[in-house]
Amino acid sequence: MIKRTPADTWFSKAIRIRNNHICEYCKTDMSHDLANLHCSHFISRGYLATRYNPSNAFAHCHKCHDKLGGGRFGGGNFAEFAQHYDDVFGAQEREYIRRLSRTEFRKHKSYIKEISAHYRKEFRRMEALRESGETGRIEFEKYANIELLAIENQIRGEIKHAEARFKASL
Repeated sequence: MIKRTPADTWFSKAIRIRNNHICEYCKTDMSHDLANLHCSHFISRGYLATRYNPSNAFAHCHKCHDKLGGGRFGGGNFAEFAQHYDDVFGAQEREYIRRLSRTEFRKHKSYIKEISAHYRKEFRRMEALRESGETGRIEFEKYANIELLAIENQIRGEIKHAEARFKASL
């Protein structure tokens, strides 16, 4: 079992408030039952380079979380989750997250307090927007540091290069 950190707690809160406590799959309003609204990772939390990336997580009710592949023991329908991912973020972003998940985030533990503070700040900003009447989806800034930014830029460059080669071959 993967141990939850304070960074996981604040990241999860930011994911769940991003869509106003509405399941991003079945569209059920879960504001009355927050305990059954999960931060559902597309790529498992065990992959540290994508663990705190907003493009790797959704707010899903318990039923959808289990159906799509979340939950304590995994499983679920990966093809359906991949289609859902593409509908929200796009296939190119899914390829980026897949590649990013395969890289190392070596100093993960040394950044936990920094990651936690970042997502706590983002959550409070979104919470204030909700209190002022904002009802739509609120995007938030992902945590980034020099190590992660270098990896992300390299991967995005590789994807653009591969797309250019593909288009040239047509």
